[in-house]
Amino acid sequence: MNRIFCLGNGLWTEDQAGPMVHDALLAMPKPAGTEATAAGLAGLDLVWLAEGCARVVFVDQLRDWPTPGEVVLLDPEAVAASSHPTFGHAAGLPWLLRALPAVATPPPSQIHVIGLAPPLRPAAIRRAARMALALAAAGGGRC
Repeated sequence: MNRIFCLGNGLWTEDQAGPMVHDALLAMPKPAGTEATAAGLAGLDLVWLAEGCARVVFVDQLRDWPTPGEVVLLDPEAVAASSHPTFGHAAGLPWLLRALPAVATPPPSQIHVIGLAPPLRPAAIRRAARMALALAAAGGGRC
């Protein structure tokens, strides 16, 4: 199984990207073995859902990104090393990415991070959803 975790709070304008991408994913066919999860603000509680997955994709909204409306594939190691407020949630995603390899048994083989910079336009939401599906589907495995 491969999982896409859509992070964020759909009730807060500055944090709606993940829930919006999750809604888009619900309307798209998913490859066998790929699951999309509305992860909200779950943080470390996501570890048990990621254990044993071949691939995990996190989708989250960026703050203070220099290019408005951009959808970017971020280096998870760089995000993990960051405590920059660009990722919000009081650095929750960087902390989760640092903890995941240490506490998940076994940890995911591959981790990807997709960031969306506001304004969140429908085309960007669809692009992020397609990117997440492509990254998740590229590997097999069970979780």
